[in-house]
Amino acid sequence: QRSVCVMSLSAINAIATNRASRNLHHHSVERLLHATSTWYERTPSGRILSRFSGDLSMVDKLFAYVLDDTFQFALLTLALLVTISYIVHEITPVLLVGMVLYGFTMIAVNRTNRQAKRETNAALSPLLTCVSETIAGSSVIHAMNFESFFQHRMVHNVNDYNRYNHFHCTTQQWSMLVTNILSFVVSVSTAVLVYWKRESFTD
Repeated sequence: QRSVCVMSLSAINAIATNRASRNLHHHSVERLLHATSTWYERTPSGRILSRFSGDLSMVDKLFAYVLDDTFQFALLTLALLVTISYIVHEITPVLLVGMVLYGFTMIAVNRTNRQAKRETNAALSPLLTCVSETIAGSSVIHAMNFESFFQHRMVHNVNDYNRYNHFHCTTQQWSMLVTNILSFVVSVSTAVLVYWKRESFTD
């Protein structure tokens, strides 16, 4: 029965995420085709390529896995918390405090990471634009001796992208560090309480 529930949840998740990805592609292409000429003039071509190559590809590949893992991990965590609270009810305040701190951490990381990801994508678009312009005008650049100018611009764009991407990755690692610290505190608190109340547990 448990395996049937898990497989049913995974099947429903796969169908829902495939439908969501299909709708996302449809609406994105529809908005792009109906965009005004002024939007194309003020939007770098690299940003458009980044949205339709890296971002949508990431959503297609990871959306189903992340959502399925989220559902199963949430249910598993809920069952584990109920079991721990039932066996060692003294640990309940520690679990509540840990859940609140974890929630605040995830909210803070989500907001910061969203802005960091936005800045990273904004820094990626000039880089892709510079690459496409360099490839398209390579003969003219070589004939007019503009290699140093395009090289300097490429180095500047790469440095900007690496700076924002490093901050984006650091934010994710910081969230993992905080999560591990909270898990360690909860585990140690549970072990201490179980050892302290060992006389009350029967074989």
